[in-house]
Amino acid sequence: MNNDSLTKQLSFLDRYLTLWIFVAMGIGVLLSVTMPNIGEALEAMSIGTTSTPIAIGLIVMMYPPLAKVKYEEMWRVFKDWKVLRLSIDSATESVHALAPLIDPNVHSCGTVRAHGEEILRQPEKDFYIVGAKSYGRAPTFLMATGYEQVRSITAYLSDDEEASKRVELELPETGVCGINLADPSNSCC
Repeated sequence: MNNDSLTKQLSFLDRYLTLWIFVAMGIGVLLSVTMPNIGEALEAMSIGTTSTPIAIGLIVMMYPPLAKVKYEEMWRVFKDWKVLRLSIDSATESVHALAPLIDPNVHSCGTVRAHGEEILRQPEKDFYIVGAKSYGRAPTFLMATGYEQVRSITAYLSDDEEASKRVELELPETGVCGINLADPSNSCC
């Protein structure tokens, strides 16, 4: 495959990326010359030590390649102002409804009851946080629990609400969150 055919496969923005970088640099220099106080104005938009304009610029610049977003369709992001709604517990950083069930001050992996789709449901339709991430900072997560979460959510998304509510996991109530090699019967993980 020659370079001409590769170049033709690139989008308009990608094909002239070097030009856009130089144009942006030129605009920056032009603004600093024509508006000497622009630096102070941009600094005033900081939150703590974070420059808001730079943060927005980095997100706009870095998100598309990381998420494989097509630049030519990026305008659609700004057309729809819908925000992803999450329900996260501030103490455990876990799914909000799950937090009281996994609080490490009260529970160990052996005392967390199995749970599924209903507990993991977020305000955003068909959006779930599962696995160890659903537990946030709580150290009580078991792989078997993650499998049960995924099974329940998959059943729900497949319109089998009965199966999604059925708990198919029984956890031992050992109160232990580790493997005891000396006594394997005293272990739940």
